[in-house]
Parts: sequence; structure tokens; C-alpha cells
Amino acid sequence: MTTANNSAVLPGYPPMEGDHLIVWRGPAGFGVAWSDVYLVALDAGPYSSGELVLNLMMHDYPLTNPDVQEDPSGEFDGSNLWMPWVTQDAGPGVITLVRAGEIVHDGPGHGRLPKIWADMAAAATRAALPDPLAGGSGW
Repeated sequence: MTTANNSAVLPGYPPMEGDHLIVWRGPAGFGVAWSDVYLVALDAGPYSSGELVLNLMMHDYPLTNPDVQEDPSGEFDGSNLWMPWVTQDAGPGVITLVRAGEIVHDGPGHGRLPKIWADMAAAATRAALPDPLAGGSGW
């Protein structure tokens, strides 16, 4: 299932604005598996395409490895969201699609979210709390 035509049979396809797309990566020689979490968003702004694109939210790439000169995550950041569904590097077999907090497509089939998901949820919760400096109830 690595062609655009076959992607249409996947659960949750096509992705919608507000979905989260997780690309699971293999150890890549580091001995550590990692993942990227993207938000499906409407491309906005003066030079926008008006299409849905992927915005990198978080990753758990092992940046502590001294041999790593740059962070290769964000491969699809800002690009058309259909790319990961059809590229050889990603494809439906390594993608998890989350809609409204529920997994609707789990290509790897392990039924879990990456460990960074809890960090992302915590950040969203903090953002939803009233700002104590703006007269809110405080944290």
C-alpha cells in the first residue's frame, strides 16, 4: 500500500484538519527508535497553498548522540500531508493517525502512542489553563 490510490482504503483516510500524524522511525544505526508527531493544519498566510499540510509538533529523536550533526526529523514539516502516506520512507505501514484522541489508523500495529505524546498533552493542558499574570486563577 504505497501508492496514492491504495491509500484511499486506509482507515481515517483522508486525514482531516486537527488530526495528528505520527511517523515511527527505526533505530537508524543509533539503537534507538524514535518518532515525529505532526499536526494536520490548513496552510495559511500570504503565500499559502490553501491545502492541508503537516506541522511538526514534537519528536523524540536521540539528539544526545554525539555523532548526530543535525536533527533529520521534520522531514514532512510544512509539506502536503499526502506525502507520508505514499513515500517509501514513511508510508502507511509506519504511520499512526490520531483523530480526536483516538487511533484511527495504526500502521505499525502496536496500539500505543509515542512517549512524547504525554509531553504534548501536558503542554496543551498548560496552554488551556488561565495565565496567572493575566488575572486568572493561577496554575
